[in-house]
Amino acid sequence: MIPKPETLALERAKLAETYRSEREAGIAWPDSVETVTDPILTPFVRAVISEGYRVKCSRGGCADIEVCPACRRPNRYTFVKDPDGAEIKRCAVCHH
Repeated sequence: MIPKPETLALERAKLAETYRSEREAGIAWPDSVETVTDPILTPFVRAVISEGYRVKCSRGGCADIEVCPACRRPNRYTFVKDPDGAEIKRCAVCHH
């Protein structure tokens, strides 16, 4: 399974720690040092990236995201494994 459950759990814990430390420092959410701080999408994407994939992007640099056929949410990313270029599609919500 990609991402592995333990990798996803680690990335969720890292983001939770960032939220906690910023709250303690009095940093308001809009002023967060994190550029992406979604509690579902951010750990999911970071977990897949840490397993050796990159997010497939359009020529304009936007992530290739589509509606998931399983859960019908617009959170299905295309990832590419380098150097062979193998592509996988995974939903950040239901992982299909």
